[in-house]
Amino acid sequence: MQEISLDDPAPPPPPPPPPPPPPEPPAPDSANANDAIPPPTATTHQQPPPPASAEADLERAMGGPSAPPAADADAKKFEEFDDFDQSADEAKKKRLGDEEQGEADEVERVPERWRLGQELGLTKIGALFWVMVLVIPNAFILLLLLIPLGEPDAVFDRHGAWPFIFFVNPLIMALVAYLQLTPYWGAHGDERPFTLFPEKLPIMAAVYVLELVVILALVLLFDFFSFIGLVSLGISFLVAFFGTWVWQRLKRNEALLVLYRKYMKIVTLLYIHLVILAIYVILFRELPANLQSVLTFALSIVVFINRKIMLSFTDPFPIELAMLISGFWINNVSDMFQTLAFPNVKDPITFLYIWLINFVGDVANLIFLTSIWFRFRVWIKAVQCFIVIVFIFIIVLQGKCRRMPKPDFEDTNPNERGHSNNRPGYRRRQARFYFWRITSKLVAIAFYFTVSLVLRYYDTNNQYFNFSNDPYTIITSSEGKHPNVLSGSDYANSIIYASCNFVVTLLAGLMGYALLRWHWREVFRQLAPIARTLAHNHTFIGFIAAIIAHNGLLAIVFLQYHQRIWWYDLSFI
Repeated sequence: MQEISLDDPAPPPPPPPPPPPPPEPPAPDSANANDAIPPPTATTHQQPPPPASAEADLERAMGGPSAPPAADADAKKFEEFDDFDQSADEAKKKRLGDEEQGEADEVERVPERWRLGQELGLTKIGALFWVMVLVIPNAFILLLLLIPLGEPDAVFDRHGAWPFIFFVNPLIMALVAYLQLTPYWGAHGDERPFTLFPEKLPIMAAVYVLELVVILALVLLFDFFSFIGLVSLGISFLVAFFGTWVWQRLKRNEALLVLYRKYMKIVTLLYIHLVILAIYVILFRELPANLQSVLTFALSIVVFINRKIMLSFTDPFPIELAMLISGFWINNVSDMFQTLAFPNVKDPITFLYIWLINFVGDVANLIFLTSIWFRFRVWIKAVQCFIVIVFIFIIVLQGKCRRMPKPDFEDTNPNERGHSNNRPGYRRRQARFYFWRITSKLVAIAFYFTVSLVLRYYDTNNQYFNFSNDPYTIITSSEGKHPNVLSGSDYANSIIYASCNFVVTLLAGLMGYALLRWHWREVFRQLAPIARTLAHNHTFIGFIAAIIAHNGLLAIVFLQYHQRIWWYDLSFI
């Protein structure tokens, strides 16, 4: 065949194109590469070879060289099977690993799901949780009240006071220590108010053991003497905070120690306030009717002063927790003691005086929100400073105190506690105090309804409290009366007053809300989002429940016959 070079120059008249070459045969199959078919010759009558597939089938049938041996085919099958088996093992391991990892992830997600579930529940039924704040502490206290205390004249007899010494008193004091520390740990950032580990359970155990040993020794040596309950309470306070101090020393955190010192001031003030309340319940039992209202007014002044002092002590704490401690705690413990003293009112008209005193206190908190009061507050602080100038060195202090302080109307710092002349911060503080005061009174009245019914009609322990008409010991006053014998009419009067006071207090709370909502709108705008958040926050609600339970337990302790606080006999005076 003549080759045509593409490099040769084309002649002027192009020759006709040569005929196309015959098509080449298809490439042989890879399996028959050794038996390739030779190219066809010039003879045009030669038949084309059979297809490669047919030839390959023929050679395999005859056992030709292109047929793979049976051993190679089996080996290939085994290799494929091994590959499949290894793939299955890897898939199984991966599946098991994914399942284990999934289980681990599920375990890690449990606390988060629990928290989200709590938040969802609080969002859906937030009002019901606030009802539970009232129900759960009262139910817990009632459970402790149902335990027989035993007769104090004999300790180890069958019906003696051994349950009180070995179980009731140590348990109550350990719980008081635990509940008292709850707001402190909340200031540390503890989001679970009711946990025992790692530091709280050893402290509770130490309080329990020391209460049992010390009170048992004192009773065996001196019998149940007057104010033995204050000894129990002092042991609970000291052990709780000494144990906390030791734990923080081990942590070696100076910031925690600073917070601890501040909280120690709060607890010391609270203990002093409890001593004042002990004096109050004793004098309220002994004084004539015309002085009982005066005593209530004096207590309201003490509560106001201690609340201000408590507020200054809580400056290092988060603002809402500080307002809870200063605005609710000190008010609620006082309200608890006052309500439990209702049966000792000697003249029903005294209830009216008590109500007027409390009502004036409620109205005063609303007056503190007015602009007139705020201008007077700024002026009176300047007058105080002027008095300091007059009675000390005028020249030294005149640069500091002569100029009238001006209120800062612009600053809306949300962390302002109301100490300065910042009007928005001062108004927010007074609004918080007002609603905490209303909440405190409602809680105390509900506590009185629950506890008084049980302590009056539960036969096992009713003789050891001041709600009984047949007490364990008859106390004779200087007037020859028996203040611890509660008649049916006196108890009915206390229930009627508590019921009316509950309704009036609830209406006062609604009135305060309306004034804040439509009159002091700026204060409402600042506080409403905070209140909505706190109302659905399980941590904050837990702190409130802890404070209520703490105050209720202390009020019950002060009225128990075995503690000899309210039952202290003043007939010799």
